[in-house]
Amino acid sequence: MRSVIDPKRHYKKSDSKTLPKYFQ
Repeated sequence: MRSVIDPKRHYKKSDSKTLPKYFQ
């Protein structure tokens, strides 16, 4: 899960609604 390691990178690609799901 690279999105968890680099949330900021995924944040720009995905919406802020998808980021919270990855954090959980």
